[in-house]
Amino acid sequence: MFSKNGYYFYMDGILFPVAPSKMSTKHNNKNRVINLVNEGEVNILKESGLKEFSFEMLIPAQEYSFSRYVGGVFLPIQYFLTVLYTLKKRKKPFNFVVIREGSVGTIAFDNCLKVSLENYEIKEDAGNGKDVMVSITLKEFKDLYKNKVVKIDDKNVITKIRDSSTREIPTTIKVKDGDSLYSLAKKYLGDGEKYRELITKNNLNSISLKVGEVLKLV
Repeated sequence: MFSKNGYYFYMDGILFPVAPSKMSTKHNNKNRVINLVNEGEVNILKESGLKEFSFEMLIPAQEYSFSRYVGGVFLPIQYFLTVLYTLKKRKKPFNFVVIREGSVGTIAFDNCLKVSLENYEIKEDAGNGKDVMVSITLKEFKDLYKNKVVKIDDKNVITKIRDSSTREIPTTIKVKDGDSLYSLAKKYLGDGEKYRELITKNNLNSISLKVGEVLKLV
């Protein structure tokens, strides 16, 4: 049911040990149907709504052959439940990344979006031993002022908007333990979704990074 080979599943930069066997993506519709006199129903087409992602994910109580952890260090169930609790409580969007590698290490397809944690449900079943299943629903988040720094006064009036992309970016960085392509892109390029730029710029054929490896940023 679970496969470790080439499947990476991250929320807010946290690698979860077992990627779901399946995920449902709902494309919401904002079209509107109205009734016109003598014309009947008319469908007014609008831009599509925000995507919703739903899936069930196993959080193991012990390390399995199909589970994966950053640095190979096992982390307990409570660690990941705390991550989910924090994502829900802090009421802020975060990066949701799903990456599958090809058979020879090349990236076959990926999903990288900013989302909010709409809800999650913890399911405990004696048939799963001490492992737990978590049912999760995420919703796509779109920034109103993407790549902008917004200053709001005491009366909630926007007084300044400037482009944050003008900040200085180092030419190269050295990979540290726990770093990933999307976390580095988020930190230095201001957007985790720009990890693809790092792949291209450094001629990478895998998302795996080595501690001490030097990456070009610009």
